[in-house]
Amino acid sequence: MTTILVTGADGFIGAHVVRHLAVHGSHRLVAVSRRPQEPATAAPESIRVQADLDDSAQIADLIRRTQPAVVIHAAGGRGRTDENEWNNLRMTQALFDVLGAAAPDTRIILFGSAAEYGETGNTRVAETAECRPGTVYGQTKLMITDEALARTRSGRLRATVLRPFNVIGPGISATLAAASFLRQIREPRMRDGAYLVTMGVRDAVRDFVAVDDLMTAIERTVARELSGEIINVCTGQGRTLDWLLTRMAALGGAKVIFEIDSQHAAAGQPSISIGDPDKGQHLLGFTPSPDLDTTLRAMWDSAMIAREQS
Repeated sequence: MTTILVTGADGFIGAHVVRHLAVHGSHRLVAVSRRPQEPATAAPESIRVQADLDDSAQIADLIRRTQPAVVIHAAGGRGRTDENEWNNLRMTQALFDVLGAAAPDTRIILFGSAAEYGETGNTRVAETAECRPGTVYGQTKLMITDEALARTRSGRLRATVLRPFNVIGPGISATLAAASFLRQIREPRMRDGAYLVTMGVRDAVRDFVAVDDLMTAIERTVARELSGEIINVCTGQGRTLDWLLTRMAALGGAKVIFEIDSQHAAAGQPSISIGDPDKGQHLLGFTPSPDLDTTLRAMWDSAMIAREQS
C-alpha cells in the first residue's frame, strides 16, 4: 500500500486532499498539521500527526518513520503577510533538504499559484510564459517553483508543481475575496431585501477552479508518477469576481448589492488572470470544468449553516 504524507492537513487544500484520497484509491495517509485536529476521515489507513514543519529534525524523523512514496505539500502560513510568505519559503526549502537527505526517492507535489505569472493581459497563459509576479506571495511561490525544479534537474529532488488558478470551494482560504464575501453573508447587512457586501474590486477577471477538480488533478499526478513538471490547473475561461459572487447568491435564492471600498483592494494583483489548460489535458488527461454551480451552491449552503449555528 502506497504511503502519502500530506502537510497542512488542517488547511483548505490539505483537508480536501485527505478526504479525497481516503475515498479514492488504496493509500495509507499520513495527515500532518501544526494543531491537534479531529481526523478528516474515518479511513482506517489514515493517521493524523501533529508536527511543525519549522522543526527540521522532527520532520526528518517523521519521514524516516513513515517512508512516504509521495509528499503532498499543502502547508502554508498563518495568514497572508509578507513575513509569512518568506517563512513559507524557508520552511519549504528545509523540507526539500530533509527529503534529499532522508528520502531521495520520495516524490513531492507542490502547489504553485497563478500569482507567479503576474499581469498577463487578456490571453490564456501557458506554463512557458515569462513570470513577473507583482506580489510577495507570487514572488516567493515562484522562488519555490524554480528551486524545486532546479533540484529535480540535478537529481536532488523529485518534484512536480501544480499551478492552480483561483481555487474555490467550501472552507476556502480566509484571505481570498470569496471568503470575505461569505463572512459578510454570515453576519449580514441588508438593504431593500438584498445583502450589502463591501468589496475592493468587482471587475477583476479570474480563472476559477472547483476544489474537487484540483483534487482530480492531484490524484492523477500521483498515479502517473510525474516529476519535473509545472502544470496549470485551470479551466481556460475567465470570469469576473462580480459574476462569481452574484451567481453564488442567486443559487442561494438571494440578491446582493455591492459597495466598492478601495481599502479592501489587494495591491499588486493582476486585472486579468486566465490559464492555458492544454498541458494539463496532455499530461493528466483532464481539464477542470467551467461549470461551477455545484461548488458555488455548496459554498453558499456552508455559509448558511455557519450562520444558523452562530
